[in-house]
Amino acid sequence: MALATTPEEAVRAYVAQVKAGGLGSAAGHFHPEELAQFRTMMVPVIDEVLKEPDGPSVFGRFAEESDTSKQRELGPEAFMAAFLQSIEALQPAISQALKTFDVEIIGHVKEGEVSHVVGRFKAKIQGVDFEEMTVMSTRDYQGTAKMVLSGDIRRMAEVFRSP
Repeated sequence: MALATTPEEAVRAYVAQVKAGGLGSAAGHFHPEELAQFRTMMVPVIDEVLKEPDGPSVFGRFAEESDTSKQRELGPEAFMAAFLQSIEALQPAISQALKTFDVEIIGHVKEGEVSHVVGRFKAKIQGVDFEEMTVMSTRDYQGTAKMVLSGDIRRMAEVFRSP
């Protein structure tokens, strides 16, 4: 993975990786603190799901081989990759849409240590062309621009955690 020195480069690299390999393949594009935060938000959810009868069939990537009701230890990047791969496996239409994913970068705005990149995102979802202006954020990590969790990902985590 090439190092992205600007926020725009980071978003382009992330989009290219998602398009080529799916959401899970792009986990390495996220800031390490964001990966750790995602893992912290989702570990309790996976623990609960694995206890359900169909839990291992949904999130089997997380299960211990010897006891599928227990979660195996994964580092933050591997955890996010496995989670997003599981979501794509549950929703094959997502994988198909991601293969058509593209972005036209407009520019970025700096807010403290976070840069917000504005872009026009395009995809084809179940045969329908989709275009949306959106913002993806980055934060510096050792001289490299790394992705920040989006509000959509944070909301997804909240939905999974709610009873």
